[in-house]
Amino acid sequence: TTVATLSRRVRQIVEEGFDRSVDEDRKFLVPSRLRDFGFRGCTCTEQSVVGGCAYLLSFEGSSTMSAAYYAQFMLNGGKAVTCTIPATEHSVMLAWETEREAVENMIDLYGDGIFACVMDSYDYERALREVLPSVARRKTERGDGYLYLR
Repeated sequence: TTVATLSRRVRQIVEEGFDRSVDEDRKFLVPSRLRDFGFRGCTCTEQSVVGGCAYLLSFEGSSTMSAAYYAQFMLNGGKAVTCTIPATEHSVMLAWETEREAVENMIDLYGDGIFACVMDSYDYERALREVLPSVARRKTERGDGYLYLR
């Protein structure tokens, strides 16, 4: 599928970046560097399964649970093939007074783990210019983990 081809090409780009900038002992992270949130763009559940499984050929992090279930139980004998992370969606971000408050709440809840936030609920450029620097400092002070922006 187009999704399988695109995912493989993105994986190659990620691998090239890792080869240039990441220590050998951290290269095991490559399969988790892209997250699939593709279900929302599908016209039906079957489409999400096909696209989500195509993505899983190259990466392992997915929030497309229909594909995760199908791959695990129909293709892999019940053994899990993916995992998910806590992530916001636009309605969650809009429930807060500001984007900064929403992201700070996620840091409070998941700051030492892995989580994702949408950044285009209000104003994407302003969020990157004004919100991201302050939350990045707070995230760094909070400890280990990763904050994915999408």
